[in-house]
Amino acid sequence: MLKPVTLAEFDTAVRSGELVLVYYTATWCGPCQKVSPVFETLEGCTLVKVDADAGGDILDSQGIESIPSVQVWKNGVKVNTVQGIRPDKLTNLHKELMN
Repeated sequence: MLKPVTLAEFDTAVRSGELVLVYYTATWCGPCQKVSPVFETLEGCTLVKVDADAGGDILDSQGIESIPSVQVWKNGVKVNTVQGIRPDKLTNLHKELMN
């Protein structure tokens, strides 16, 4: 799992695979603590985890206004953003992407 802190690291990370899931989280976020274990078990794609406190510039550049949030990137292009994601929604999104 990639954990970028700078915008340059983020740009490299989202271009690192055919299918990339970017998860925006924070240690103090209660709902994030429920989503994180689910995110960490996903397979078949590149996982990128951005901490809201360490990577605030990344959240700003991507227009992320609430966490937990997930972005889907395909071949270096952002194709979807889901803000306020729940564990069940993340599982369903991943299943759809893998089909």
